[in-house]
Amino acid sequence: MRGGEYENVLPRRAECILDLRFSVGHSLQEILERIEIEDGCDIILKGSVDPVSVRPTDPVPRALTRAIITSGAKPILLRKLGSSDMNHISNYVRSCAAYGPGDSSLAHTDRERIQLKDLEFSVAVYKKAIEILSDSFSSIEATHSNF
Repeated sequence: MRGGEYENVLPRRAECILDLRFSVGHSLQEILERIEIEDGCDIILKGSVDPVSVRPTDPVPRALTRAIITSGAKPILLRKLGSSDMNHISNYVRSCAAYGPGDSSLAHTDRERIQLKDLEFSVAVYKKAIEILSDSFSSIEATHSNF
């Protein structure tokens, strides 16, 4: 938030940039309507991305879960409440998921860190998930070619 030049003078103009994120079940319009606009105030919307919800049984989350299990780890499913690349691609793909190494509660903070072994594990999981997805699509094609 910026406004004025001096702390002890009421500014003629103020500016505030908000990065608002909202979950499935809410709309941009609803959020904008809840923001009270005083006389002389303007909202300039610089962009928006709709929220996305993914079911654990969708193909990509299911493949990632199977890949994690077959790699010897226990998957932990989280409901991601921020935004990610999923928000940008969900209208163009049949299935997507957010997955990666590290502690998601530390993402985008000055304490965000990942260990090289965790990165290598995640790369192996992605490779296995791609194999699982490829096999599942191949079996679907084989089933349909018999008709």
